[in-house]
Amino acid sequence: MLYDDAFLHDREPMQIGWRYGTTDNASITPAERQFMLLPPELLFASDCFQAIYARKRQHVSRYPLISALPQFTSLFTGERLDQFDLDVLLACLRRTQREAPVKGMVRIPLRELAQKVSRSASKAVQSRVRASLRRLEAGTLHISNARYEFMFSFLQQVMINREDDLCLVAVHPMLLESLNVIPRLDMKIRDRGALAADGLLRWLHALSHCCSEMCIPQAMLPELSGNRALPRYRVETAMATLADTGCRHYLGLTDTQELFLCLR
Repeated sequence: MLYDDAFLHDREPMQIGWRYGTTDNASITPAERQFMLLPPELLFASDCFQAIYARKRQHVSRYPLISALPQFTSLFTGERLDQFDLDVLLACLRRTQREAPVKGMVRIPLRELAQKVSRSASKAVQSRVRASLRRLEAGTLHISNARYEFMFSFLQQVMINREDDLCLVAVHPMLLESLNVIPRLDMKIRDRGALAADGLLRWLHALSHCCSEMCIPQAMLPELSGNRALPRYRVETAMATLADTGCRHYLGLTDTQELFLCLR
């Protein structure tokens, strides 16, 4: 087991190369395990997965993410992620829940994965899916508070069989466990797939199902969602659409006519 250069710094050493699920996991303390169970808001009430379907992507290093949980600091390294990447991740997560993974991995035909996230199994969509799998494996999310730091990739392992157009993926076990706290997650992923491929609409759908009660001022939504050009009418239209999917929310006005999105 390797350790970092903690002796040069005023903090405890961190293990390098350790993987959750190995035989050493019995050494995890309850407090450490609790920290590693990420609140879903860190992913969904944030600009981690931007509320867009991006054409061009920026590669960032330790990019500070905005989230609705100020007690955590979130940094991302890799190619910026969007709602297409979340579509792919949730499809992999749903498949993992339904099957018994072999050594943590599930086998998914690329054609089927493309159909799940785009309703098309064309070669162009399959190419986009492969690129997304690489981003989800290579990107690193760094979560910290006053005591702990936790670094992980959404997909622990990815193997692509180009001959047979198959992929084998392993969703990070702590991510699986963290998202399993969302009631009826399988149904909500299915409902998401029925929505139009609109970045804001799907971001708001994920936000409204992240299990927390919160009120977000409309003025904060562009920064929080990563969609900087976000007029008020688009939020109102998207939330009206989501009302038909059972999202428990309402739009409220203050005395100064400031719009709040309230989740309950």
